[in-house]
Amino acid sequence: MDTGDIDISGTTIRFASSSMKDEATQAVWDEILANYQEVSGVEVIMENFENSEFRTWITTQYAANNAPDVMDMNYSWAWDDYTKGYLLNLDDYMDQSNPYNGDTTLRDTMSDILMLQAENPDNGSIPGLPSRVLGVKIIYNKQMFDDAGITELPATYDELIDCCKKLQDKGYVPFGFANAKVNDAHMNWWLHNFVCQMDKDVRDQMDLSGDGFVTKNELVAATDQGLIDFSQAPYSDGIALLKDFSQYWNSDFNSTDQTGVVDLWLSGRVAMTTVGSFQANLIAELEGLGFEYGLMPLPILTENNYANVTGKSLNNGGRVVDVYAVVKNEDPVKQAAAIDFVNYMLSPDALQKLMDEFMVIPPLKDMEMSDALRGWLTTDTEDVLRANYFGYATSKEFTDFQVLMSQVYLTGDMTLEEYTKELNDEWKTMCENAKIENDWSEENGYGTK
Repeated sequence: MDTGDIDISGTTIRFASSSMKDEATQAVWDEILANYQEVSGVEVIMENFENSEFRTWITTQYAANNAPDVMDMNYSWAWDDYTKGYLLNLDDYMDQSNPYNGDTTLRDTMSDILMLQAENPDNGSIPGLPSRVLGVKIIYNKQMFDDAGITELPATYDELIDCCKKLQDKGYVPFGFANAKVNDAHMNWWLHNFVCQMDKDVRDQMDLSGDGFVTKNELVAATDQGLIDFSQAPYSDGIALLKDFSQYWNSDFNSTDQTGVVDLWLSGRVAMTTVGSFQANLIAELEGLGFEYGLMPLPILTENNYANVTGKSLNNGGRVVDVYAVVKNEDPVKQAAAIDFVNYMLSPDALQKLMDEFMVIPPLKDMEMSDALRGWLTTDTEDVLRANYFGYATSKEFTDFQVLMSQVYLTGDMTLEEYTKELNDEWKTMCENAKIENDWSEENGYGTK
């Protein structure tokens, strides 16, 4: 289907996102949208939300028949909304010429590994096109490492713990952890890092499509089959490792948010912390910091930690995080303008701006990375997230609950057994609600038939 012959100049469309809400961020978006209007004649009105509010807002807009034309949203949300009939199948537009990228097509220019994740292998549908890739690393203070006699970077979990002990013996707080609220993401990153190095066997059983990734409907199917039980291995083992690691964190981790933990690291009050590539613009400006710093991957688990491990740690890069989704519209001009806008946002000009200003890792296969982003890419010792148990893309309600309960468990006011029972109850409630909301059942292949 080709929308290139439709005159879209003079059209106004709406675009919704959950990017950071500050003046500097908005100024960059204003420039991007102004550039697009100049080359296309289309005005784009942007609506920006906190991530915790975004999903609820989208649902209300669908109900009011007032959804924006284009949304930059979690891929799992797009998948759910597509099955309910709200979104276009973008596979229909993959082969039309993109005027903003040398008249190539999206199919020829998008990253193959990302498109493998974006496409439903059962019917070839694409509810959203990857908009960005995330990278997550540990940032460390080289001066503190030197002072503690640490001459080699820790690669395994046991080496990281040994490193923490040496830093602690020198009077340093080894690690800064943020767990004040769900959006701090440290809980998500670290719990996934542990569990996803242990769950390969059960993940293979859950992966009904055989694409190497476990989607929400496959998680629900696995729960019905008794494959997901947080009180049992490998999940309980990952949770126990997190508790073991927590003894080396800042003592106020439950009241420290992501901004606060970065401030702790910048001021030299913690030796290490976890940062995402979306924070790389802050790190790139640290010329006058007063000490050297470096990046390293999250630690690898070994057979000392668990009998059957993958041998690769987790980098939240290299996987579909967010996608551009297009809402169905009976107005062919607005529909064509929405498709055109997505083409522009996936062009080198727009992606270069996002990369330079927001450190967004672009989803194109041949686009050169900036020097500041090279350290964030997935290495040979890392894997991508293949089963999202603890993130908003699967369930906001469960993720909120899990972080709240972790605040109690990690401070010793709840046992592992009590914690995992609470998780199991909430997880099963989420799954039952998902089956009702999406009409998923064993008979219809949990939405695939």
